[in-house]
Amino acid sequence: MIHAFAPDSIQVHQIQRGGLPTLTQLLSADAPRFALSLIAVGGVVWLITYLAALRTSHRERVTTIPLAAVCLNITWEVVHSIVYPPPRQIDLYTNLAWLGLDLLILLQIFRYGRARQTVAQIRDYFAPVVIGVLVLSFVGHLTFHRHVTANSIFPDESGAIPAYLINLVMSVLFVSMYYQRTDGAGLSKTVAWGKCVGSLCYAVGNILVLNRLPTVTYEVQVRAAGAATWVPAGEVGNTTIHPGFIFFLFAGIAIFDIIYLYLLYFGPRGSHRAPAPQ
Repeated sequence: MIHAFAPDSIQVHQIQRGGLPTLTQLLSADAPRFALSLIAVGGVVWLITYLAALRTSHRERVTTIPLAAVCLNITWEVVHSIVYPPPRQIDLYTNLAWLGLDLLILLQIFRYGRARQTVAQIRDYFAPVVIGVLVLSFVGHLTFHRHVTANSIFPDESGAIPAYLINLVMSVLFVSMYYQRTDGAGLSKTVAWGKCVGSLCYAVGNILVLNRLPTVTYEVQVRAAGAATWVPAGEVGNTTIHPGFIFFLFAGIAIFDIIYLYLLYFGPRGSHRAPAPQ
C-alpha cells in the first residue's frame, strides 16, 4: 500500500495499481492551447496520409505501408480501444476510427501483398504469416501494457509510448521498403510527406506541452503488507519523469522520415529504379 500526499491540497490517494494521475494526465496538465491545436493538425495530416495510402494501393495494386507496421497499428488499436478502453470517449472513438482505416489497409495487404514477396516460403504461406504477425503483435502489446500499468506509479494507460515506438518502426521500415521496391511501386511522396509532417506536428506539440508543465509533486509513503509504520519514500511527479526517451523517439522518427523523403527525391534511379509516383 502507498500513500501519496499532494503538498498543495494535502489530498491522500490510496494507490492500488494506480490512484495517482496516469502518465498522460500528469504530462498534459494545463497544456497550451496552441500545442493541442498542433497535435490536432497532426491527426488531420495523418488522416490524409492514410487516405493517400489507400488510394495509391488501390490504383497500383500494391501495398503502400509495411506489413509489420500495419499489424502493430491494428493490434495497438484493438488493445487500447476494446481490451482497455480509454477513459475519454473522444479517445475511444478516435482509436476505433484508426482501427477501421487500418483494417482497410490490412485487406489490401491480403489482396496485393503476396505478389511482392521475394521469399518463396513467405509467398506460399502469406496469409498464415500475416496472421502470425498479428497474433505476436497483439500478445506483445497486451503483455507490455500490463507490465507498465502494474509496475508504474504513473502508468501509461493510453499507450502513448508504444504508439511512438510503432511510428519509429514504421519510419525505419519505409526506408527498407524503398530498397526492396526496385521498381518504385507503392512508394508515394504524398504518403511520405504526410507521415513526416503529421509526426512533426505531434512531436512539436508534445514538446511544447512538456516544456511548459506546471510543477506537480507528490510526497510518497510506503508500508509493507501487515506493517504498522509508514516509511517516507521521497517525492514523485512530473519533475521526476525524464522525457529523454520520448525525445529520442521523436528525433528517430524525424531522421528516418527525412531519409525516406531524400531517397524518394534523390535516391538511385536508373534502370533498376523507376521514379516514385506522386
